Amino acid sequence: MSVFFILVVIYALYSKEIYTEKTNFGYIKLSSNALKGENLWLQNNCNACHQLYGLGGYMGPDLTNVSSHPQKVQNT
Repeated sequence: MSVFFILVVIYALYSKEIYTEKTNFGYIKLSSNALKGENLWLQNNCNACHQLYGLGGYMGPDLTNVSSHPQKVQNT
């Protein structure tokens, strides 16, 4: 029974770390466009259908490598 409790606690901590909004990125400085994109992602619950790095839903396409697609237009 204690093993089950430990697994539940680990799962809860892992879920909280992965699925909560993060504003501290350490030494990484995100551009204003990146922050707007993150907020859009969180507000629209995109993670429910799409995946990034294997985390998320399965209904929408995986968006991990979408920015490296050769036909993507880069806004600079």
